[in-house]
Amino acid sequence: TLVVFRIEEMTQLCDSFSMEKLYKAHAGATDNHTPQTPGFGVLEIHTRIWNFLDEISERLADGIKCNIYFDLKIREFFFLLKAYYTTQEVAGFFYLILSDDTAFSEYVRLHRHKFRNVEEMANSMHMTPRQFGTRFKKAFNQTPYKWMKEARAKLIRKQLINTHKPVKLIALENGFSDMAHFTKFCKKELGKTPTQLKEDISLSEEGIDNRNDIFDKG
Repeated sequence: TLVVFRIEEMTQLCDSFSMEKLYKAHAGATDNHTPQTPGFGVLEIHTRIWNFLDEISERLADGIKCNIYFDLKIREFFFLLKAYYTTQEVAGFFYLILSDDTAFSEYVRLHRHKFRNVEEMANSMHMTPRQFGTRFKKAFNQTPYKWMKEARAKLIRKQLINTHKPVKLIALENGFSDMAHFTKFCKKELGKTPTQLKEDISLSEEGIDNRNDIFDKG
């Protein structure tokens, strides 16, 4: 059985174990001429990881296709790596994606929600917008403005669909003080108004309730 994890944003294995630490561990291993498998990272599988993968395979066979469930399992996978392997072993596993820009990328991903624009984020890292833009493009292969806009839209969509927060609160938390501007942003970036996205999740939940009624009636 082949289990594939498609990880969009790998930032931290847990609250106290950052990608920056992994990079330093990898750099130390390289300095000490520790041998590595060319082309990919390998870990000897731990019993707990084996059980974890078995569980995921069973859930997939059951037909579970919930993104929230998969997000939680990816987080759990990172935690298990931290719990059952040394820092050097995990660094060796991920060495292909570790680079000088790891700390920079991690900072951007973890703190993007704190800044309203590119200039504010650049200032927080003591860079000019031009310096920040150059380094950002090298790390993310796109401009910071485009990346931040896409990340913002993705977060808003997730909050609208997966939470019961009021639309006004979601708009406020994402830097929109004007509802008209928020609605315009959603229509342009997500293809629907905030209300329409909320209605989608309501219809989905109604379908689940109806299905449960059928199960209850036997």
